[in-house]
Amino acid sequence: MSGFEIDGVHTRRDLGLCCASRSISPPVKKTAVKSVPYMDGQLDFSQLGGRAYFEARTLSFAFDLMADTPQDLERQVTGLREFCAFAFDADIYDDDAPYFHYHGSFSEMEESPDEYGLSSEVTVSFVVDPYKVSNDWCEQPVNAGVNTVRNDGAWARLTVVPSGTVTIQTGSLNQTFSGETVSDIPLEHGDNRITVTGGSAVLKWRERRL
Repeated sequence: MSGFEIDGVHTRRDLGLCCASRSISPPVKKTAVKSVPYMDGQLDFSQLGGRAYFEARTLSFAFDLMADTPQDLERQVTGLREFCAFAFDADIYDDDAPYFHYHGSFSEMEESPDEYGLSSEVTVSFVVDPYKVSNDWCEQPVNAGVNTVRNDGAWARLTVVPSGTVTIQTGSLNQTFSGETVSDIPLEHGDNRITVTGGSAVLKWRERRL
């Protein structure tokens, strides 16, 4: 594989370092269970908020660095270290996950140099949100009345671009918009029934996948 990119800087294109392998830890569901005396089993409150929640994940990249001199190797290691160490609350574009990106912060860097100082196995890790996020917006126009909006990814927050002033309602939630706004309305997985009054609008969201 090639590598990854943060803030427009790519490990291979700009640093000249080719990634040997990468890994992403599997999603782990958060659980909230309670054992109650005189009851079989347990009470599971894990989806009390209406959906499943997941722990952060670890995204790691391994590099096999080689150089003609120990000084050249140290230059490569230092360059990679400084590039990754300051990544905080950043979008991470992984070449192995095209069309999506992860969001997170640098966690740690492990180095295993050889005895001659001419090669080193280096692994950098990031703690990232459980979902990877689409690079491109999903968009759907909606008109006055009842509209069906399908979201094939996990729940996402809607951005509303209204034509004039419109009110959007889904379930018991409603909000009025007069300009482009990141709404308080979640778009759930699957088909969403959305009622629009007052005009038309374009709904935008970024698809999120585990």
